[in-house]
Amino acid sequence: MSIKEDFPWRKAGNPESKHEEGGQPPALHPHFAGRQNEAFATPRAGFHPATPRIFRRPKRADLLRKTPLGFALALMSALVLGTCASTPRIGPPETGIPDALTEPLFRFVRFEDGTYGYDRRQPVAYSRFSDETVRIPRELPPAKTGFRGVWVATVLNLNIPRARSAEHFKEEYLRILDTLADWNMNAVIFQVRPMLDAFYPSRINPWSQFLTGRQGQEPAWLADWDPLEWMVAEAHARGIEFHAWFNPYRVTSSGPQELSVPGFAPADLARMTAPDLVSALVSGGILSPENFAVRNPRFTYVYNGRLYLDAGRPEVRRHVVDTVMEVVRGYDVDAVHFDDYFYPYRAGARAFGGAGEDRETFDLYGAGRFADTARGMDAWRRENNTDLIRAVRGAISAENRRSMRAVQFGISPFGIWEHAQNDPRGSNTPTGSGSTYSGQVFADTLLWVREELIDYIVPQVYWSFDQGAAPYAELVRWWSSAVEGRNVNLYIGHANYKHLDSDAMEPAWMNPEEIPNQLRYNRTLPAVSGNAFFSFSRLLEVPGTGPVERAANEAIRLLKADLAAHKTLPPPKPWLDRRLPAPPAAAARRGDTLTWRTAAGGNTGYFVVYRFPAPGPFRRPDLARITADPTNIVALVRKGGTVHTFTDTALAGLPGRYGYAVTALSAAGLESAASLARGR
Repeated sequence: MSIKEDFPWRKAGNPESKHEEGGQPPALHPHFAGRQNEAFATPRAGFHPATPRIFRRPKRADLLRKTPLGFALALMSALVLGTCASTPRIGPPETGIPDALTEPLFRFVRFEDGTYGYDRRQPVAYSRFSDETVRIPRELPPAKTGFRGVWVATVLNLNIPRARSAEHFKEEYLRILDTLADWNMNAVIFQVRPMLDAFYPSRINPWSQFLTGRQGQEPAWLADWDPLEWMVAEAHARGIEFHAWFNPYRVTSSGPQELSVPGFAPADLARMTAPDLVSALVSGGILSPENFAVRNPRFTYVYNGRLYLDAGRPEVRRHVVDTVMEVVRGYDVDAVHFDDYFYPYRAGARAFGGAGEDRETFDLYGAGRFADTARGMDAWRRENNTDLIRAVRGAISAENRRSMRAVQFGISPFGIWEHAQNDPRGSNTPTGSGSTYSGQVFADTLLWVREELIDYIVPQVYWSFDQGAAPYAELVRWWSSAVEGRNVNLYIGHANYKHLDSDAMEPAWMNPEEIPNQLRYNRTLPAVSGNAFFSFSRLLEVPGTGPVERAANEAIRLLKADLAAHKTLPPPKPWLDRRLPAPPAAAARRGDTLTWRTAAGGNTGYFVVYRFPAPGPFRRPDLARITADPTNIVALVRKGGTVHTFTDTALAGLPGRYGYAVTALSAAGLESAASLARGR
């Protein structure tokens, strides 16, 4: 599909925005709302919809090859010739990448004739507060390490259906894993606790309704089978990390109008206190008697018709820590993952706390230490969230030391921490846009990064380059600065769902190159170590031949072409385990099959298999050069036992002669020296 194709507009009205700037975000975040949680900007000054022609992206020059060596040669050439480049520099390069290797980025607009394209009269600015403009590399150079994750949401069965049997669940989950493997993804972020429940047999949480159909119900097919143990093993068998995703405080995800409780009208439910609502939902079979909120209704509150655990209660935070550690101790998970849900997002005109939702808790635990003002209560709520993060971090770290593991702790917050007009440390974003430091959520994610309370952060920068209320480049650069000098990896969360589900109908989301452009921009910032995509379902092409469906499917094809080009190893996290794994022993080859042995002791988690064109006679392979090139990686093999085997099923179809090398990779992402596979 060409960008120049005629895409009729789906909605009448302003093609740039649906919400006026200064509006409040919806109650639910894009992760689950199916809509944008943001205040949208009105069109930028100087927007000219009429233009005599459609401008596509310039044809990509063949400066960047598909190997690091080719990239280096192109870089050297550009350094020599860059001063002679005819294209003027619109904005300063981010990391010294010469202009000859980059190109200016222009706004993607809907023209007066109904077609879409780049408008070269409108370079993309970092923000409405700056004249600095954005440049991106012409190509996506290969990288050996980088996080490539996908969220799999189980709440409301967004990405996986309710299971009818163990076989049905396995079929659906393997479809997800096989898709991720086909894309060369290296991590699945699977929601194991969507709302005070569990996708695993738990001592302290009931079975999830999104697995069994009814919270707390255990069908016969779950009596002697642990789905989480199986899910982790299947991910590892494909060289994919398993990040266990928890929602800490959500009790219900639906309001009174969406709930069906026998004997109670929605209006009755809406008037109930939190304990009464808990009791009604138990009687209606919606909440299990085993649910922590049911056993402790005084630790809950209602906001916007939904039930939450009160983060200000020490008992609540202890329960969340216990829940996390039950999984960390019981399963071979690679990471614990929290998203952006802590205190609720603002719903409409009434801010959280306006009806005294946590007033009693503040009087018990905050009064005297914090001012009894709106600012004081906001600070207290931030402390409650930070206390939880510290407790989880401490518990995981203690278990890592005890068991010699390297389990990570990551957070994926809303993409805006705070605005510079409210706090000089914030981003250059308008105050009418949402944020989560003040006013709602109360997550001081900047503090968590500065104090290294987490191992990675995945801000959900779910906006386009053109979005004035939350400009992509400005926010990613701000997060890049936030992690500088800290032992915290930065991955960027991308909204691939918006190509179909955006209700703002921005022209940018009719651009199949929007997210590929974002990936290219990320590579200009060394602090960005990877990407995650929300969500799995939007990696799959959709039926339909309408303009939106065609644009969405082309976006999927372009993104897959970038990511599936080669395998990528998870980024290193040496602060978790600084030990270098021992190289594999006795690596040997017979035809297309390799064997090797695990070195005694050590901390190996995976083995990395490299295939390379065999050098000429009497020439020894340059293993350092071979293992530096990610296009040589053919497999990640999970450690299991002492002797390992790998069969290269693709070898028979390749011309020429090839050699193999194998390295060991620790759970912290540190790689050993290579062992050459002897034989032929």
